[in-house]
Amino acid sequence: ALYSMDSATGGNFFSWNSAFGFLVAGLTQDIFKGGYKIANLKIKKEKYEELLEKYFQTDLNALKEVNNAMNLIKQDTISENSSLKQLKLQNAIYKSSKKKLQRGTVSKMEYFDNKAALNTIEQSWASSKTARLVDYVTLYKALGGQL
Repeated sequence: ALYSMDSATGGNFFSWNSAFGFLVAGLTQDIFKGGYKIANLKIKKEKYEELLEKYFQTDLNALKEVNNAMNLIKQDTISENSSLKQLKLQNAIYKSSKKKLQRGTVSKMEYFDNKAALNTIEQSWASSKTARLVDYVTLYKALGGQL
């Protein structure tokens, strides 16, 4: 628009002097904005680096949560298997004491003690199984799932 306005006045329509003047003016226009552009570039670079650091921190936290959930599952699985072994052993002891009670070789007090021990181990096994299932939900959430 400036080129056509200047060229239309005074018979300078598409003259070399007019074209050269506007070309030089267009090129030098950004020279005076160099400091502004460099500062703007530095600001955008800092924002980019901040966002990148936030991304890395989020990624690290996600990996930490997944790793923690998997370790909890592993420990609770070991605990559940141990409780299951104890449960099987105590169940065998309980069945044996039940047979002994029927034969009259064991008192009712021993029989009830064995039954109480079996109930305690069953509760321990159920709580370790529940903890493992909760850890699976924790792992699901750590992997980005929503409930």
